[in-house]
Amino acid sequence: MTVLISHTTAPWILCSPRLRAALGACRGVVTLGTPRELADRLPNICKVLGWNAAGCRAIDILVRPSTNRRKTQLAYPHAWTRPLPEGALLSLCDGVAVASPELSFLQMAEYLDVIELAQLACSLCGGYFPSADERGFVDRQPLTSIERIDGFLAKLRGTRNVTKARRALRCAHDHARSPMETTTAMLLSMSRRQGGYGLPKPQLNHRVELPGDVAAAAGTGHFTVDLFYQRAGKPSGVAIEYLGRAYHKDVARDITRELLLKRAGCPVVDVTISQIVRSDLRNQLVGDIAHEIGYRLRKGTPRIRERRNDLLNRILPHPSQISPDGSVTWEKPAWALPPELAT
Repeated sequence: MTVLISHTTAPWILCSPRLRAALGACRGVVTLGTPRELADRLPNICKVLGWNAAGCRAIDILVRPSTNRRKTQLAYPHAWTRPLPEGALLSLCDGVAVASPELSFLQMAEYLDVIELAQLACSLCGGYFPSADERGFVDRQPLTSIERIDGFLAKLRGTRNVTKARRALRCAHDHARSPMETTTAMLLSMSRRQGGYGLPKPQLNHRVELPGDVAAAAGTGHFTVDLFYQRAGKPSGVAIEYLGRAYHKDVARDITRELLLKRAGCPVVDVTISQIVRSDLRNQLVGDIAHEIGYRLRKGTPRIRERRNDLLNRILPHPSQISPDGSVTWEKPAWALPPELAT
């Protein structure tokens, strides 16, 4: 029997700074374990993860439909009946496996709506993961990619929530490094019907190569920009850079960098949290971006504005969450890494 850790607990393990083992593929047929077997293997699980067994939260596990699925202080059982495709499981320790990022994304579609799922996908495919500590997120390497999740879901056509998960994936982005980047990218590129502005998808944390003279002045051959759009009919693109004390602390460096990018044929559109939150500034900002990339914005309608307000209320911080220096205290999503696991 294999205890299979799933749903919310799986990404907590995969992005935990305390993980003390490299996870390999779990091969062969897996027979799902029970909450009793989870209790037996908990000491070994906590040893590998650096967790405190005494203060351990309820762990999500997959069980057979015939197993008692009553939630306890230790276990949160979820029934699963479908065969799992190759690559769906990772081996944590003897007799214990963890759902892959792709599988846990599908599992979370049972509880999250499309917007929440898209935000989760950005976290799984980016360089951060939400946490319930003061900062609001931890830095780490991407766990997967949009392409890998999409390929995994293609193997499970007909499975419950696959259609919903793929719909959310169309709103998600690779390579985000903060909730602010996720929010900005989703707002710009989600369809008007969903409340977004309907622009093409930007590339996040894109590497802009610098020509020889600019590279010599910059002391580097490239710059990485927060968001990037290729301009229609032109070899160069447009960079979108978020300005905030919590993200870019060296103003002089940022100004020099912006001038060098412009010399390299890549103009920069600066974004502040105020521009994102205030409707008049936001509409002007989006208009400027659309003009730079040669994209024609369609006029809004009362229905579109209503949907946009609904989306903004979901993904933007409340003014009370924004400090004078532009840093944001992000609302913690349901899947956020608990504070005791974030360090």
